[in-house]
Amino acid sequence: DGAAAGLLAAGRRRDHGSIEEDQAEAVVYERVAPGRGIQEPRSVPLSTTQRMLVVAMFAAAATATACTVYYVLDPTTPAKATGSTTPPPDIPAIQLFQTLLNETDYPLAKCIDGTSAGFYTRPPSTENSTTWVIFLQGGGICPTRPDCADRALDPLGSSSFWADTLEVPPTILRGDVETNPFRTAHHVYVPYCSGDAFAGNTTDDAGDTVLEFRGHETVRAVVRTLLREWGMDEATHVLLTGESAGGLGTFQNADFVATQIKAAASNPDVVVKAAPLGGYYFPKGVAGFVPWGDGREEDFGVLAAADLSQFFSSVPDTTCAAANFDQVAVCFTTGWLQQYIETPLLIAENLFDPDKIERELGLPRGGNLTADALFQGYYASGLVRSVVESVANSSNPDPESNGYWLPSCNDHTGNLGVGAEVEMNVTFGQAPGWKVVTYRDILADWYFDRNLFESRKVDACGRSDYDLGPCGMNC
Repeated sequence: DGAAAGLLAAGRRRDHGSIEEDQAEAVVYERVAPGRGIQEPRSVPLSTTQRMLVVAMFAAAATATACTVYYVLDPTTPAKATGSTTPPPDIPAIQLFQTLLNETDYPLAKCIDGTSAGFYTRPPSTENSTTWVIFLQGGGICPTRPDCADRALDPLGSSSFWADTLEVPPTILRGDVETNPFRTAHHVYVPYCSGDAFAGNTTDDAGDTVLEFRGHETVRAVVRTLLREWGMDEATHVLLTGESAGGLGTFQNADFVATQIKAAASNPDVVVKAAPLGGYYFPKGVAGFVPWGDGREEDFGVLAAADLSQFFSSVPDTTCAAANFDQVAVCFTTGWLQQYIETPLLIAENLFDPDKIERELGLPRGGNLTADALFQGYYASGLVRSVVESVANSSNPDPESNGYWLPSCNDHTGNLGVGAEVEMNVTFGQAPGWKVVTYRDILADWYFDRNLFESRKVDACGRSDYDLGPCGMNC
């Protein structure tokens, strides 16, 4: 197609494989945009300065606040053969065991360096559990070839560095935490080693080192393996979640994963929902700090998506692609994608996330305090507007099943999730009253349809605007 020809001319090869899901997705592209493929938005030609900003975004180091690396690393461990590590008879409540994906069945499910991708899992503490949690690890995006080549030399780009066991997983995957509403579920942790927010599907062989961007194929292979070999086809409830880049991957793959599970499930009423944490890259219509200061109206997310979706050959949500066939790249930015997701969502996002505001949108640290506060308020109000409007215009057949948890905190993902103690006042009960709750309370109530609390909460702290900065409880 046209996009492929452009990439070939630039010395990069797109290799999408021949498995049936990829063929189906290719048909969707052909149906919605014959001969066009994934297109760059026509309204956003990138200047040199804009391209530098796009390249700078997402380049968060794994050791920064962007995410937490949970698995135990062993830099001396050689590449392993595919297959699973046999769990002991008595499995610790916090220990998960590694399975590398079968190279014969899933030749495209690779890390950046070409080693097999995989997952960690632990069976439930109760034998009859039919609930599953799939967690996508975060770790930023590598937006350039050199950055991605560097990743190929560490656990965010190669499974050869992964240990056999995951010793301290996220709280939602821990069986020893009584307050975890999913402590008795089947727990699955998907390490992040593709650098593409679990959305890419291409090979880059333009340089001396061949780089694989196969995040979407990894998700497909993990889900299919769980359905075929681990009993997830008998599930009654599945939750897809993840943080930071894994949160973005949760948005990107929510409907794809739900479709795969529902097609294979023995239970026709299986419930599949998605709960991304800190993955809202980026609110619709929000500009970077410099254009905002110049009074220019730009959509930073669209600018970023234009380059990154082509770099990774990102596989878009099919509903979003059909609605935006002349600018499919916008489906890689959450503010545009969210409204097209049909899977029920519970979005957890900090109003003053420094990873978005400073690292990507470019707010300089220690600058003019008044300008800082105004830009933070601008971002927070833009985030709220983007989330709320997308929920209101959702393609979800049951739009009331969508919720959001937006605390007024200056954090990325460290204060989000089941283990966090951030609190908000919410209404509850038939005769509305007020109750102080945490995210785990809202998550359990929303996921299991208990309907005790309101599931759409923005923490405004009683203020009329957001220019006064964070004001949340227990941030």
